[in-house]
Amino acid sequence: KTDPDRMKLRQEIIKTIGMTPTSGASKFVSKQWYNRLLNCNTPGPIDSYDVICQHGNLLPTLPGDRTCFLQGLPDSEEFCDQLKGIYGELNGFGGILVNPEKCETCVREAKELEKRRSIEDSEVKALDSATIGEGEFWYLIDSNWLQRWNAFKSGLQPPPGPLSNNRLFKSATTIRDNLSRGIHYRGVN
Repeated sequence: KTDPDRMKLRQEIIKTIGMTPTSGASKFVSKQWYNRLLNCNTPGPIDSYDVICQHGNLLPTLPGDRTCFLQGLPDSEEFCDQLKGIYGELNGFGGILVNPEKCETCVREAKELEKRRSIEDSEVKALDSATIGEGEFWYLIDSNWLQRWNAFKSGLQPPPGPLSNNRLFKSATTIRDNLSRGIHYRGVN
């Protein structure tokens, strides 16, 4: 059951926010939280976890301009304090955002990671071949690790971490029986 006074207050808040143009606002909430406010009697604490990075800024991967994923609020401190008083804020998850900008640290890290992907891919392509010369031999790489590296190279996952072939061994010096090329391992020169 819903308290009629609380429902009336919620409707007033929705009306006030709805009249605020997002393009000129300096205070924002996540559209995800705003949609909960529009559709749920109790939307929960104000959070912006879906649009902020670990540094507390906007994710650089968000599409378009900020009107796509943020809802503008009136610039009134009184209104924002009232909103926080009614719904609360999740600590560490943004809450009400003031003049949010895309995170320059995340942008820089993404560029560095893309550069690393490109370098690793080029080096592997230059060194890898399907044949080896006389007197040379193959090294084995765990197929699971290689799949994670390929996903990283494609930009789908973070770096795979150190190469580990532990899955291929029964003990420190004995390779498991019934290993299949392509399923369990791949040979590299």
